[in-house]
Amino acid sequence: MTIPYTILTTVGSVIAVFNMLIFSAAFELKQNTFSVEKDKRIISNNNSSTSKIFYNYSALECAVECVNEEKCHAASYDKSVLTCQLCLNTSEFFSYALETTSGWNVLRKVGKNNIKELKTPIEADCYLDESWNYNGHVNYTHSGRTCQMWNLQSPHSHSFTSEQMSDFHSNYCRDPSHTLTPWCYTIDEHYSWEFCSITKCDTCQQVENIPVGLTVKYNMSYGLLGALYSCKSFTANESTDHCPSSICQSDGTWSDFSISCGVDDCYNNSSTYRGKVSCSALGTTCRRWDSVSTHDLPSDPADHPTNYCRDPKGEGRPYCYKGANDWEWEYCHVTKC
Repeated sequence: MTIPYTILTTVGSVIAVFNMLIFSAAFELKQNTFSVEKDKRIISNNNSSTSKIFYNYSALECAVECVNEEKCHAASYDKSVLTCQLCLNTSEFFSYALETTSGWNVLRKVGKNNIKELKTPIEADCYLDESWNYNGHVNYTHSGRTCQMWNLQSPHSHSFTSEQMSDFHSNYCRDPSHTLTPWCYTIDEHYSWEFCSITKCDTCQQVENIPVGLTVKYNMSYGLLGALYSCKSFTANESTDHCPSSICQSDGTWSDFSISCGVDDCYNNSSTYRGKVSCSALGTTCRRWDSVSTHDLPSDPADHPTNYCRDPKGEGRPYCYKGANDWEWEYCHVTKC
């Protein structure tokens, strides 16, 4: 059967409009206009006049509907049965009651009058579904390096093409390789590529109560979000075994961490670091050096039966081996003095 060209054109236009709405929602998210509250559902709203329900919707499509509905201040989304319920309000002020319901999320639209109620997201940019569908405008890595344009082959060459990427003529963080975190090549010739600090929208919130004397920064890598703690100052005390990395867990809470602020807990030269960090930056417990088949053992034999981060290869940062394979290693979070 031959489908008339006019129908094909109409279908194509609908798809194009839908894609524009998706991009619009991504832009709205970039502007920090949504907050996601996990395992919550709206059960009442004293300003609500009506509601709309949509079935077989993704979370992103639900957000799109709310973006394009002027009176929508929030939506309840059931990810188990793909149901979206918009909460429409006649007042600019948004008040409602929530109940704890597993599987539901509240997508809350931030207005100028209720923005103070919200916890601060870790980044203004986020993605609702998969990292490779991220369409925001962040163009720098987690370390602050500017991204290289995707259509350039310098300073770093690559094999990605315009057929694979719709915004090939930009330097926005993307995930064309499906590594679970948006990333980019950098304009720094010494750093080929790095991940960008872009999280999933329903991930952990910023740490609210940072212990006195500590600072925290966030790192996104291979789909894992870490809160990395550092000491503001160091004492004359000896270093103690610690792991200063806290990881965002599936329930939206942060894992435990430990920290030491002794004289050896920072470094000027990574090859001479003598502190006792014993986990990678992603919180993975390091392997003992004498359990790894490698020629790059620490120069001090006393380190061989330990799992403390060291830099025997001269990488410029302390690292350690992890996992079952002898080739698996990762940098550790250790502060420079």
